[in-house]
Parts: sequence; structure tokens; C-alpha cells
Amino acid sequence: MTLRSLALRPLVLIPLALLLNGCALTSTGITTTALGLSLHGNVHGGQQPINGAHVYLFAASSAGYGTPSVSLLSSTGFADSLGSYVPTGADGSFSISNDYACTPNTQVYLYALGGDPGSGVNNSAAGLMAVLGSCPNDGSNSFAGSVPYVSINEVSTVAAAYAMAPYAVDATDVASSGTPLALTGIANAFANATLLADLPSGSSLATTPNGNGVVPQSAINTLANVIAACINTTGPADPNCIALLGAATSDGTMSGTAPSDTATAMINIAHNPGANTSALYNLPPAISPFAPTLANEPNDFTLAVSYTGTGFSNPGGVSIDAVGNAWVTNQSGNSITVLSSLGIPMTGSPFSGNGINYPSQLAIDNNGNAWVANLGNSSISEFDLNGNQVNGSPFSGDGSSALSAIAINSLGNVWIAAPYTNNLDLLTTTSGTPSPRSITGDGLSYPTAVASDNAGNTWIVNQLSNSVTILDNTQTPLSGSPFSSGDQFNNPSAVSIDGAGNAWISNPNNNSISVIGIAGTLALGSPFSAGGLANPICVAFDGAGNVWVANQFSNGVTALTSAGVAVTGSPFIPSAASNINNTFVAVDGSGSVWLTDLNNNSLTEIIGSAAPAVTPIATAMMNNTTGARP
Repeated sequence: MTLRSLALRPLVLIPLALLLNGCALTSTGITTTALGLSLHGNVHGGQQPINGAHVYLFAASSAGYGTPSVSLLSSTGFADSLGSYVPTGADGSFSISNDYACTPNTQVYLYALGGDPGSGVNNSAAGLMAVLGSCPNDGSNSFAGSVPYVSINEVSTVAAAYAMAPYAVDATDVASSGTPLALTGIANAFANATLLADLPSGSSLATTPNGNGVVPQSAINTLANVIAACINTTGPADPNCIALLGAATSDGTMSGTAPSDTATAMINIAHNPGANTSALYNLPPAISPFAPTLANEPNDFTLAVSYTGTGFSNPGGVSIDAVGNAWVTNQSGNSITVLSSLGIPMTGSPFSGNGINYPSQLAIDNNGNAWVANLGNSSISEFDLNGNQVNGSPFSGDGSSALSAIAINSLGNVWIAAPYTNNLDLLTTTSGTPSPRSITGDGLSYPTAVASDNAGNTWIVNQLSNSVTILDNTQTPLSGSPFSSGDQFNNPSAVSIDGAGNAWISNPNNNSISVIGIAGTLALGSPFSAGGLANPICVAFDGAGNVWVANQFSNGVTALTSAGVAVTGSPFIPSAASNINNTFVAVDGSGSVWLTDLNNNSLTEIIGSAAPAVTPIATAMMNNTTGARP
């Protein structure tokens, strides 16, 4: 294909209006018909056009995490060490016509670097991004028919950085593995940018496009102003750039690697949302280009969308399936709500019937079926991946009462805790028809939580006896089980198994997390109490082995490393949520953290703060990829 640049030729563009409608440059009157089938746009720093910026078109690599992005432009007549580019004109405009071809379903973004923001000199630290998303699978190998106009500015950069952060090292190294789960995860991650900003106008959003989610617009604009303070200067030697690039390092510490441009700085901020918060918040001048902004310094710079409506009624458990859908139990609503990774309800959601009666928790098997523990009528409901009732469902227990926690092991068998009757229900599914069996004894004493490890062992938390029972894959107790370990456990309520086979157990009464190995050996330093743990309820792992803990009484979520060390800034307080009563936490394949809010009937998605995880958990166990990226 012959590639050509239109940037140096006179462009007939419909005029742009500089509208400060709360945030950003807004284009008016632009249509596909008026502009033809080229990809047009502008690059602005704040409200100022950037002249001579290099605009690159990249696709995320699927050659493995940490590999370079793929340059899509060629033979434009302009090239440097990053690849071919098109330059912006004096008004910040650029045009890409027949200059590229993208591979369908790959994830594509624009990156603008350098240029004169009005200071009269080139600012090499000015880096801006905008997400285009999945390359259309319509035969065009381009975005000409779907994205006729793009505004690249600080707001689009914030949206892009947070969406891409779980898969990005910096602005030019964005990649995943080539597994189906990874390709799904990175597609969902890129799509998350549409929840935060409008691509044609470069404006931050207040609500999600579907209308059921509250977006942290003030936090987005505040972050946009943070990098605008550097972009609208003469370059890296400017005091504002020195302050920004010094605070937004690769690991959030002053000794970390400093970014060379503002786009990578924003990716680093997304990676370390609790680091150097004061320095960043106080960086923009009193009069900044984007509004509204945060009135006070935030606890951290996480960006979270809070979903309401959609049938939420005392939401309890949440589980993520292989395509990124979030399945949520509505305890008082006797239903299940299913939202896509963009918060859009699945057709027919919320689902009721099928024996649903005060559903407590749910788990998803390797076939995508959801299994629901019903506290109200002591039954198990099964739904297929489309929300349809599975034949034979609901299934009754074997004398058990008030079923609560549920887990699926690597063999596909379903375990359900029944605390009131001090027993477990086991649904053996390998025969094709679930066969219930009740297990008693083995030290079970008000079992409130259950989990399985990669080897098929089952871990049960006994709340009354402050102990843990471990059964092997033949349901035989391990030697020494149940383990109590002195005062290690205190009213334990939840258990999750990491990639090394250790159980992480929450202790609400003393605000700690205990970690115990398969032989009953405690991890060094356990129990852990760092990171603002406050009535910790539930534990989940991301793809880097970090531990995310829902705190019921602190309105936040604690992040710990695999060694039990608190991540800087923890606990994180979701920016779009308030007065939340966290009851459950899950991490998806896009790197988002999901929290249910029992009292306020909402579901919060913290975008891009975690490493992508393999979902569902049953698949991670089967493939021994718990705590690993897909």
C-alpha cells in the first residue's frame, strides 16, 4: 500500500470551537461525510494547539508482556527511532489516510510526542495518547469508517493511560501474551477508555455511555491538569516538568526510573496511584485548563466507576467469567445481575427464578456456568453463560441448611459451606449430573468460607473454632487438620489460595490477614495487618500475585504484595464511590478491581490498578495460573 502524509498539505477542516464545557476542546460540526474516510484529529496541550508534534499509530503487541508496541504507519515521509509518523500543523491538526493497515481485533492507539505548545520551542516531554480500540473486522483494516475524528489531549491521555496500564510498561511498550484470555483481557482494557473520556471531543465523562455508571470526572480533570502543567512549557528543564517527572517514576519512589514524557508519567501514576499524591495534586496552577476538579487532595489517584441500578439489591458476591462479565448476587432481590466489562447489563439481567432465594455467593466453572449458593432455601442454582437455567437446577443439598460460601475445584466439583449445620455440601459434576454429598466432622465448626487449590485440596474456614480444615482430593483430612495455630485466626471469614498453594484468610475481629501453607506452617510475619485493613471481608489475587482485600468498615480496598507488604497508598478509596460497605472483591482480565457495596446497592470498578488475572478462578486453578497473567 502506498503511504502518504497529508499533514503538510492545506487541509480544509470545519473550524474547531474552543469550548471549555467543563473540560476540554470540543469539535463541532464534524461528520464522516464532511471529512471523508481519513482518520483526522488534533493535538492540544490544555487549550493550546501543539505544532509539529509527531503522531504515531501503534498496535499493542501480542508477542509477550513487556514487548514493544507495533508501529502501523510507514512511508509517510517522516520517520524517527520510534517509527513513521505524521506531524501536526500550526493548529494542532493531523490526518492519516491510506498510511496504515491494522490487523482486525488488535488493539490500537495514537501517541503524540513533542511539538511546540505555544512557547516557541519544541517540548520533548510533551507526550499525549488516545485509544482507538479494536481494529475493525469489517475488511477495511482501518478506523476510517468508525473513528472519523480524534482529540488527543491530557484528558484522552488519562483515559488511555489508566485503561492500558495493566498491559503497559510505558507509552511505546504495550503488550500481552497471545493466549485467548489475554487477547480478551487487553481488548476489554482498551475499551475501558470509553468509560472515562469522549474520543471526538477529548472531554472527560460524568456518567458512562450506557448511563448506569458514575465516572470520577473531577479526578480525571485533576490528573489532566497535572500533566498539562508540564506540557504547556518549554520542556524537561522547566520546574513543572522536573516536579512531574520526578514524582511519577516507574515504581512511585523518588529513586525509581523517571519517565521522559508525560504520557509515560501518567501510565506510572496509574501503576502507583497512591504514591506522591500531594506532590502531584499541588502541581497544577490555580487556573488550569480542565474543570471541574477535585476540591480537596484525594487519598489516592485510583479511578473508579460506580454502577447502580441494573437490579442491584444488597449485592453480595461477585465473580468474573472468561469474557470479563461480572456476575453479582442480589441478596434481598433474589436475583443475579450480570454486567459486561463496560458495565452494560446482559440481556435478561437481572436473572431470577431457578430457585434463587437470598443468594449469598457464586462461582463460575470452566464451562462458563455460574453456580449460586442460596442462603434462603438451602439450594444451588446453576446458570449457563447466557444466564439460562441449566437442566436439573436448582440442586438440593444433603440435609444442609443456609448454604453460603461456594467454590469450584480444578476437577469441576462444587463445594458449598453450610455453617448452621456444621457441614459441607459437595456436588460431584465429573459424571455430568451433579451428585450431592454431605461432609461432616473433620473439625468443621461453623464453616463460613471454602476454597480449593491447584492440587485439588479443599480449605475450609471454621469461624467458631478459629481454625482451618484441609481435605485432600479424596475428601480425607490432611495430617494435623484442623489447624488453629494459637491466636493466628480471629473470627476468620474468608479464604483464597495463591499460586504457591498458601491460604490467605481474613480476620475481621483483629483487622488482619493470616497466611498458612498446606502443612499448617505460617508465613513469616503472619498475620499481616498493614495497608489499613479494617474488618477485612474478602481476598482476591491479581496477575502479579498481589492481594486485594475488601475492607467493610473503611470504605476502601487494601493491596498487599505476596510478602504481605502494603502497596504505597493503601488502602485505596475509590474516587467515584462514597460510603461503600465492601463485601466482596474480584480482579478481572483487564486489570480492574471490582467491589460490591451491600448497603448502597452498587458495584464499583477500579480501572487499571491491578495486574490482569486469569478468570474464572476455576480456570486459573486448572491451569495453575493463580496469581499469574493470562
